[in-house]
Amino acid sequence: MTRFALPSPAERENGEGAGDIASAWVLSDGRAGHEAQTLGLAAALGLAPRLVRIAPRRLIAALAPFGPIDPREAGLLAPPFPDLALACGRRTLPYLRHLKRASGGAVFTVYVNTPATGRAAADLIVAPRHDGFSGADVLTPLTPPNRLTPQLLAQARAAPDPRIAALPAPVAGLLIGGDSRHFRFSERDVAGLAAAARGLLEEGWSVAATLSRRTPKRLAAALQFSLLPLAGEGGLRKSGRMRAPAARGEWGPRGDTDPHPTPLRGATFSRAREKEGSGHIPRAFLWNGDGENPYLSILARADALLVTGDSVNMVSEAAATGAPVHVFAPGGGSAKLAAFLAGLEAQGAARRWTGRMERWSYAPVNSTPELAEAIALAYRRFADGARFA
Repeated sequence: MTRFALPSPAERENGEGAGDIASAWVLSDGRAGHEAQTLGLAAALGLAPRLVRIAPRRLIAALAPFGPIDPREAGLLAPPFPDLALACGRRTLPYLRHLKRASGGAVFTVYVNTPATGRAAADLIVAPRHDGFSGADVLTPLTPPNRLTPQLLAQARAAPDPRIAALPAPVAGLLIGGDSRHFRFSERDVAGLAAAARGLLEEGWSVAATLSRRTPKRLAAALQFSLLPLAGEGGLRKSGRMRAPAARGEWGPRGDTDPHPTPLRGATFSRAREKEGSGHIPRAFLWNGDGENPYLSILARADALLVTGDSVNMVSEAAATGAPVHVFAPGGGSAKLAAFLAGLEAQGAARRWTGRMERWSYAPVNSTPELAEAIALAYRRFADGARFA
């Protein structure tokens, strides 16, 4: 049986992972985090894929990944078929299987994330290392793929969103997630994050914060209160300081995978800034769902990052920047994310939040280029007839 792995340095140097993929589809369930992974891989492969968003009816969606596709969407998978199909999310698995059968096995299928249906889900599977899912046709990167590249970050640094460009250095980026299947932000967590934001301002950092659609309203309000200045000289709060609760012991168990921040629904608060008309330069910004999310500019501009540990995607994208990543672990979690965070800590990319920003350096951690090369190499073997036995 052919065993697939990330290409060796020799293979990368010889261009053996270049492949010959002429066309690709991305099957999507519409979740931003899933699309970030598959579209990131497609871009790294140099492809402009057809994006196929599926929306099965409720009963059919509930049967996924073991059930059929929604018959009303069969036309989405009509020929001409692509050389490569990328999919992510359990609801896409029936569609990936259908495409494989309908094409007579001609489409090379890649599934991103750990499939509940096992290794037969696709020709090649990209499963996060912390899931412990392995096999001859499985790639197990430390971080999930994403759409960040050194070029994209350099462009964002050269021409950041004006709202982020206005903040004086040093800039602390706050990437805030929220409640999920494994996490619930307690009142202690809310108080700790609010104190962290206020403490950063008091230590001389500018703060650029962005929230998720999952962010609890009480957390959003607490951050707004900490970042919006009270009236008075300098515009910063002079009240007694609260310290963020320090993490104890090991990383977890804490964890979940979720999309990076997407627009909030029903948000009513505004961005934080210094008191207007005071003559002071704005030192804080809180994205509230108004206008475009400056997420990329925050990643590119931040000298250090504080990320809530509920989202593997957010933490991974932060680690791709090369800026120090501090992880605030809210209540709850899973052993899998504990393993993921421990892996990033071993790489020197992330540390537990202890109440103060630290400075250190490390090589950016981004699995996407190597994964793309491995997929291209696997496709070449597939196309040449070297199928998995």
